[in-house]
Amino acid sequence: MADKKGLFEKTGLFLWEIFASLRLTIVLFSLIVVASILGTLLPDQMGFMAFLKGKPEFIVRLVFFFGIQDLFYSWWFNLLILLLGINIICCSLERLPNVFKIIFKRPNPPSSSMKKKIKDSLEIRSDFSSLNVVEKTEAFFQSKGMKIYKQENSSSFLAEKGRWTRIGVYIVHLGFLLLIAGVAMGRFFGFSGVIDIPEGEERGIVQLYKGKGSVKLPFKVACNSFRMETYKNGMPSLYESELVFKDEKQKSKHIIKVNSPYSYKGMKFVQSGYGKVLDGKVKFGVYSSADDELIDQFELSEKEGADLPGEKRFLFFAFRPNFHISSFNLGDTLLGIIIKGKTQRPVAIPVHKKGFDKHRGDKFYISPITLNTKFYTSVQVNKDPGVYIVYTGFLLILFGCFASFFIFHEKVFVFVEELPSGGSSLSIFCTINRRMELAKEKNRKNMDKLNNIFQGRGDR
Repeated sequence: MADKKGLFEKTGLFLWEIFASLRLTIVLFSLIVVASILGTLLPDQMGFMAFLKGKPEFIVRLVFFFGIQDLFYSWWFNLLILLLGINIICCSLERLPNVFKIIFKRPNPPSSSMKKKIKDSLEIRSDFSSLNVVEKTEAFFQSKGMKIYKQENSSSFLAEKGRWTRIGVYIVHLGFLLLIAGVAMGRFFGFSGVIDIPEGEERGIVQLYKGKGSVKLPFKVACNSFRMETYKNGMPSLYESELVFKDEKQKSKHIIKVNSPYSYKGMKFVQSGYGKVLDGKVKFGVYSSADDELIDQFELSEKEGADLPGEKRFLFFAFRPNFHISSFNLGDTLLGIIIKGKTQRPVAIPVHKKGFDKHRGDKFYISPITLNTKFYTSVQVNKDPGVYIVYTGFLLILFGCFASFFIFHEKVFVFVEELPSGGSSLSIFCTINRRMELAKEKNRKNMDKLNNIFQGRGDR
């Protein structure tokens, strides 16, 4: 039993030493940076699909196992981020106790014996008594926002400020952890997709990007109207939608435009596109290829069919605005299939090109007689519950970096002695954490200002 306990303790200490190591931080951070660069350089999923065509099966399996086709969502990239988060927590817990001792423990005022150990202190002499020198020196450092620590009836004291800045690096750590937590929340509890809403209709299902399924909204979104303005060349200059958000308790109406999103119940709605859809049924005509005489007519909705001459059947399955065949734009086009027995032949029937279907070489052709269309608005829907956590993380990182690099923990040791010949001597020694040259410069400037005070020239 004792051996098992010892084994568990050794294993725990071994793992703690690994995860509390700054070397592991450097390794993990370097791997994440390299992976992030690769993720921006590699092709997207469609590009990978094209690349994998004709490749051996083991290469395809390898790519999908490591998630290279979508690197930022791969299991190993998420594992690296998780390990970095654990590493940052362990590093902070390993070092924070000593930092807290420095921050919260009252420092000991300097003793007269300490002066003998300090070699780089600066000294001036004054005609003032030691009591006056102590008072003026205390007032000088207090005016700089420093706190005074001294023993009763002692002429030596410690002036200090910026002790809290030693936790600057740990504020940065906390910022990184919030970044990781915010991104994770957005990834696991958020979504991004699009919802297409025809004018006068309502929808409640968002189609997610990258074919990741759909999400049902807890409310309905209706499109009251869609408005578009164009340039002289026909290109759109502005398009906007009047949307109504409906749930069981209330309705909210708002106009969304490009680059002018609207937030509703933690989701952001952005105008991202538009298009045309059928409004009702299409009335088709069947014409003779020889003399363009109308043979038959019928009305169909999408996914409906009708019988044709010669024991054939026509199935209408889609309307496509601006439909292209190769590089040729047919404009608004009706797509269908002509079926005879087991033979199926796809057909494209442009709305504004009567007789286009003659190219099939049949005794008859199909052309629309009447149809109505209406606009639909395409709205991007984003939900990211971790966005404010990410913003907080960025602010903490900026604040922690500022505290670490531009605000310092400064201590000044002050020694005042009465001289046998009259007057007194003043010695000061400044320390700034990890800033030796800056401490020497600060020490010299403080002494120059104090010398001016004692010479009657003021603090200049």
